[in-house]
Amino acid sequence: MTHKNIPLLFLFCSSLIWAEPSAFELQSGATKNDISSLQSSSKTLQNIATDLQNRFTSLEQTQDGFKSLIEGQNLTIKKFTDSFFALQKSFDELKAENQTFDGRLKQGYVQIDELKAQLLSQQEDIKKLQASLQELNRVMTESNNSIIQQLTLMSQFLEKTQKIQSLSEEENAQDKSKEEKEKQEKTIKLKKNNKENFNDAKELIYKKEYKNAEYLLNELIKQDYKSAESYFMLGDIAYRKKDYEHAVEYYKKSVSLDEHASYMPVLLWRTAWSFRYLSDKENYQKFIDLLIRLYPDSEQAKKALVNQEKDGDAKTQKKTDKSVKK
Repeated sequence: MTHKNIPLLFLFCSSLIWAEPSAFELQSGATKNDISSLQSSSKTLQNIATDLQNRFTSLEQTQDGFKSLIEGQNLTIKKFTDSFFALQKSFDELKAENQTFDGRLKQGYVQIDELKAQLLSQQEDIKKLQASLQELNRVMTESNNSIIQQLTLMSQFLEKTQKIQSLSEEENAQDKSKEEKEKQEKTIKLKKNNKENFNDAKELIYKKEYKNAEYLLNELIKQDYKSAESYFMLGDIAYRKKDYEHAVEYYKKSVSLDEHASYMPVLLWRTAWSFRYLSDKENYQKFIDLLIRLYPDSEQAKKALVNQEKDGDAKTQKKTDKSVKK
């Protein structure tokens, strides 16, 4: 039975109490008292029923209020839930973006590390290159000093050789030089353009007209036009004329003016052979070694290596022959 049916029950009971008494009941006075008592109890029950009804009504209203409150709370919870899921979704999206950013950031760090490694490698290569250049400069300096030293020794050797010559031979040489110079002045004329005179000198050397070539080269040296190469060409003329002492002297002057000239391998090669023809094997070997060390890829250096191998084989054969004779 529900609480809504309780008030109806009390009403039904009160109707029974207030009903008309039977004839038997009217004949008894005790019955009238009982009826009065019952009526009083009925009123009390009616009041109780009315109070209960009011309470039930109040409970229903309270229940409805709770329902409304609960519904309101449910709506609030739903709103919070929706807000929470929206925030959760935003957080997940932000987290995904953050992960993507972290991936890009890690990739950027990797690229930075690679660039740093490349930079360090390049710096090491630069240091090695600088060290190589310093070593090359040191070797070139030593080589230049060695060349100058060798040329100084050549000069001393030539001075000693020249002193041995007799005064009469020097006078004759001077007379011949004057005669040759006079002939040169008569057989060739200088041009205004030094470049043309220089080319003419080369052509005259090719034609073996050495006197005219020497004249042009000496005039060019006086005007300080390609003096280093002019001395080199004078050295070649002397070398071809088998005047090895003057050849060495000219080569020395050429080196002192330009020690990095393109013709330097040829100069060292012919200087070495000039000393060999002068029976100065020590200076010959020094210049051969210098040629091989400074210009190993040159044609002259390759020839020098071949000659050294031949000389080595010849020395070995001589030692063998001597041992056989013993």
